[in-house]
Amino acid sequence: MPNWTYNELKVNIDSEQDLKQFYENNKNESSELSFNCAVPLADSDNREANWGCKWDASDVGITLNSNSIKYCFNTPWYYPDMWFKAITQKYPLFRFEIVSSYEGGEPTTKVIFENGKYSYFTLSGWISCDESFNAL
Repeated sequence: MPNWTYNELKVNIDSEQDLKQFYENNKNESSELSFNCAVPLADSDNREANWGCKWDASDVGITLNSNSIKYCFNTPWYYPDMWFKAITQKYPLFRFEIVSSYEGGEPTTKVIFENGKYSYFTLSGWISCDESFNAL
């Protein structure tokens, strides 16, 4: 059984149409968010090498507004860093922020992509998904 990582991803863009397109492009028939939509895998592809985690997003919750989407989801052992890098390259005009809390006691991480640059923060303590953006 894995140690779970609790992730909160916030996606922002001024264009409601662009945001809706992002939403439509990153969901599938079984989930509001699937890593496989932005980074498709063949059956033999290694998920950890392509997504940064072993399995697709699970327990996905979503809040959709006119200029932002907030996803809450779980991943095993680590946040989906390779997938995060892929979506920021695919959508370079968007602002992305992911906060990930680890079930094993590792420090919480926060990564921001804005204006073509990444900022990476390590935070101490456990932050719940609902509190993470308000607490930082």
